[in-house]
Amino acid sequence: MKHAIALCMFTSTLALCASSASAAPRPKRKAPKLEHSKPVTVQIVAEPSKAEGTTALPKTTRSSYWLAADPHVPLAMIEGKQIRSVGKRGKDCGAANRWARPKSRWHAVDAWGMVSGTYEVARAEAFDVTRCREVSFTAVTGKPGAGLFVSGDSAYKPGDSAAFTPSAAERKRFERFLNNVESAFVDHKPLGKYVPWAKRTMFFASSLPRDARWEGRVDGAGKPVERPKRWAVSGGAALTVAYLGQHGRWHAALVKPPLGLADSYMPVAVFDMNGDGIPEIVYRASDGPAFADAVLSLDPVRMRWDDAAESPGGGAL
Repeated sequence: MKHAIALCMFTSTLALCASSASAAPRPKRKAPKLEHSKPVTVQIVAEPSKAEGTTALPKTTRSSYWLAADPHVPLAMIEGKQIRSVGKRGKDCGAANRWARPKSRWHAVDAWGMVSGTYEVARAEAFDVTRCREVSFTAVTGKPGAGLFVSGDSAYKPGDSAAFTPSAAERKRFERFLNNVESAFVDHKPLGKYVPWAKRTMFFASSLPRDARWEGRVDGAGKPVERPKRWAVSGGAALTVAYLGQHGRWHAALVKPPLGLADSYMPVAVFDMNGDGIPEIVYRASDGPAFADAVLSLDPVRMRWDDAAESPGGGAL
């Protein structure tokens, strides 16, 4: 009842509306299915804001292959601008000679998509439940970054970092906003210890392509409407994606409801995976027994965040 009342109450106020590379394999284990609750999405009617642009990445001409941070199993395959999952949990996990070939080279990337090192597949162990091979690496050069890996023969080219630094006032408003969102959606005390909000939050900017369907729009006061360009993603008991609107106010764009833990969600990285100039969000979700990485992608016309890909994940012993 608290959840229903809080959601109703916040519909107006929210109007617009990582695991490093392992040098040794993990023990064989069975991974229960991670059940995702249905996320709450809010249609955005954007407010005017100053442009906070980032440089678009070069156009991709080949496919890109991404391994998840935890465990190192296929996260996504990118063909052109399309991001999709690989295989299906318990049935197929892509060709082993692509995703788990011994001695194959992979580039580690950090939380903002910059290449941080080069690694080589040392071995891979198959899971009975996921029918997927979990990869272990040895370092060739550099560091593991955020734990994500892209194949050395992929089309991915890092662009400028999407990170932006909010002002002290904007951070303070975000903290209050996040507390309100979490009190509305988390109606039972989750298991585990809360991580301070600043350690589970990433602020980023997005430069959106021109779209005629958004030109000429005005708000109720007759002012031009622009799509949001400054964002935040915060993990914890719930996953919250928010944008910075007029007068420095934060608004919810997506809230994924609790899975029972204080750290059920954690942002892993924010960067442009498919070269369209718009950053994707890679996050980790866990309900305790099972965990997986997933990719959120923004539709620049509907201004809606949706899951574009998810790894088969893993599970506790």
